[in-house]
Amino acid sequence: MFSQRLQIFPEFTKSHFEGLIDNKLDLVITSQKMIDNRLLYEDLFQDEQLAIVSKEHPWTHLSFVNPTEFESECLIIYQK
Repeated sequence: MFSQRLQIFPEFTKSHFEGLIDNKLDLVITSQKMIDNRLLYEDLFQDEQLAIVSKEHPWTHLSFVNPTEFESECLIIYQK
């Protein structure tokens, strides 16, 4: 019987790509991509992005906002 173990290495949080390339890690789940032909990316799922606007904003009647509609808006993005 084949036994599998999962180990999490928090020390690779900022150097996960290097950990993969150096064979110190087998798998990384990330939202970033680095262009390197030694790495293979597989989509796990799609995240829905939400636009939060005030009740008076012109987009309140829209069910979908196209990226081009952000051209005239002040966009605030939070990234950890």
